[in-house]
Amino acid sequence: MIQGFWQTDPRLILTEEHFGCALLSSCYIAPQDFTPEDVNNLYKALLGVAFVDEESKILDWDKVVWSISPVMRFKEKAGIGRVCAVNEREILKWHLSNINSDHFTVGNGASKTVWDSMNRPDIMAKYATFVEKVIIKIGGQA
Repeated sequence: MIQGFWQTDPRLILTEEHFGCALLSSCYIAPQDFTPEDVNNLYKALLGVAFVDEESKILDWDKVVWSISPVMRFKEKAGIGRVCAVNEREILKWHLSNINSDHFTVGNGASKTVWDSMNRPDIMAKYATFVEKVIIKIGGQA
């Protein structure tokens, strides 16, 4: 869980401030708490084993979420109509037309954002187009 800081927090490594939305969203749905320092250390460790790239792009969702918490497993990528089961969480991928880049948020299980690492609903409302969702199972095997 992430509480008390956003993606723009100056305690985060610059890479995370600019590109860390997918990793921060993954940490947000985890059962344990994360500080900015925890996220920095996690990013460095994941980069060191090539689970993320230099811009914090997640290269292997299953290995990343398992590294965050061994009770989390990547299940699948899905479309907007996929509703999560009680033991699943969703990370929503959006395309932001104002910067021609992708952005990730945490969904409510039915494709509505409940947490955004940027904390900028104005930008999301104006520029975001849904791309896909990443389904994460909490507990057990995927």
